Order: sequence, then C-alpha cells, then structure tokens
Amino acid sequence: KAADIEPLQPLLKKCISMLEFEISRSTLNTSRPRMQLERITVWLGIKAL
Repeated sequence: KAADIEPLQPLLKKCISMLEFEISRSTLNTSRPRMQLERITVWLGIKAL
C-alpha cells in the first residue's frame, strides 16, 4: 500500500535527487540520448509498487 511507504518519502526523495544528479552528469559524458523523468512520475511509479 502507498500508506506503507509514506514514511519513507524523505529518503526516497533524496534517492531520486541523487539519481537525477547522476543522470544529468552522465548525459554530459555520453552521446546516447536518455529519457528525462519528472519527479512526480518517478514518485507515482514507486508508490504503485
């Protein structure tokens, strides 16, 4: 249930921020295009699990 992971939201937000940073950094180092994800899309995907 989404309510079960609600207490983890601050930690998950931090992880998402770290992933966004790594993706943006790796995008500069590679010529392969990468899909940009919005935070809300990632969060809704995690809650759907």
